[in-house]
Amino acid sequence: MRVLMFTLDPKMADQQSAVRARHREYAEQLHELVVVVLAKTGRTGTEQIGPLTLVYRPQGGRFKALYWLTGLVWGVKEGKRQLARLRVAGGCVVVSSPEPFGVGLIAYLVAWSACAPLHIQVHTDISSKAWQRESVKNRLFLLLAKFLLPRAQGVRVVSARVKRFLVELRVMSHESRIRALPVFVDTEKFRVATPAFDLKKKYPQFEQIVLVVSRLVPEKRVDLAIQVFAEVHKTFPKTGLIIVGEGPERANLESRISDLESLRPTPYALRPSIVFAGWSNDLASYYKGADVLLVTSKYEGYGMQIVEALASGCPVVSTDVGIAREAGATVVENEEELAPALEDTLRHKSKGELRPDSTISKQDYLDRWRKSLEQCLS
Repeated sequence: MRVLMFTLDPKMADQQSAVRARHREYAEQLHELVVVVLAKTGRTGTEQIGPLTLVYRPQGGRFKALYWLTGLVWGVKEGKRQLARLRVAGGCVVVSSPEPFGVGLIAYLVAWSACAPLHIQVHTDISSKAWQRESVKNRLFLLLAKFLLPRAQGVRVVSARVKRFLVELRVMSHESRIRALPVFVDTEKFRVATPAFDLKKKYPQFEQIVLVVSRLVPEKRVDLAIQVFAEVHKTFPKTGLIIVGEGPERANLESRISDLESLRPTPYALRPSIVFAGWSNDLASYYKGADVLLVTSKYEGYGMQIVEALASGCPVVSTDVGIAREAGATVVENEEELAPALEDTLRHKSKGELRPDSTISKQDYLDRWRKSLEQCLS
C-alpha cells in the first residue's frame, strides 16, 4: 500500500523533529509514504528518506489570503501529480489528511478527481461546544467536516468522545469505518524515568506543588488555573503553582495574578507562590516531583500531558476534555468543582494511576494506524 498525505506542519522539514521521526516510522509500515508539506518551511523541491518522500511547497504570496489560495491550488495540483506517480509505481494508493478542514478539502479534491479512497484523521475535539462557540472559523470548520467526513472511506479519531459524536451525527454509513486510535505516548518511558532534578529541592519554599503543563494560549485557560490555585492557596498557603509552557498569554496571566491579589481585603502576596518555568523538554522530572497536574482547558483533542502525568504517578485534576476521563484523571463537570477536587487531591496525597486500557505499545499503535488506512480499500 502507498499513501499520499498532506500536512500543514512546518516541523516536517526539521530533521530532528519528533513529527518527522514519527512519519518515518509510518513510512516503514508501507511501500511508500508521500507527504505534501503545505506550510512555509524555507525549503522547496523533494526530499527522499527511504520509503518517505517529502514534497515542499514553493514560497507563496506575502498576503495571507493569497497565500492560502495559492496553497490550495498548488496542493491540489501537486497532489494529483504525486497520486498519478504512485499509481504508476504499482499497488493500492490511499489519500490521507490529518484533519477534516482546509487540508482535508485539498485531500478530498485530489482523491475525488482520481476516484481514490480517502482517509481523514480527526485530532480536534469537534464535539466540544466550547470549540464550536469559540469562533466563526470553527463553526465553518465544523460545517466543512460534516461535508468531508461522509465522503471518506475511513476516519481515524483520537478519543472515544469524538467517535461517539461522529456516530451520533451519522457521518458514516457504517460505524466500523470510524476507528478510535489514541495518540501514541511512550508511557513506559515516563513510568521508569529517573528525574534529572528534585522539584521540591529546586523550589524549597513549597511543601506541595500544583503543576500546569500547557501552551499559554486562551483555549488552555491557564488564567482559570491561576484563579483555582488562588482559592486553594487559602487552605494550603505553602503550596506552589508551577506553570511549564510558553505562549502569547504570559503578560495577561501576570496581570491576572495582580488582579487576584488586589481583590483580597488585606495585602496578599500570591505572586511569590506562582512560578512561570518556561518550556522544558524534561517533563518527566516535573511530573515526578509535582503533587498534582491541573488541566483547565476548554477542549482538548487528546490531552497528552494527562497520559504522561498519570504514567509518571502524578494525579490529574481536569475539566472534562480529551482523554481525561478514559485515562483515569479526576474529572469535574464544571469550573466550581475544580478547587474542591484539587484540595481533596492535595489533602489525601493521592497517587496517579493510568488505566491499562488507555495505553498502547508502539508496534500495536503502528499496526492499528496501518489497518485504519487499509480499511479504506475494502
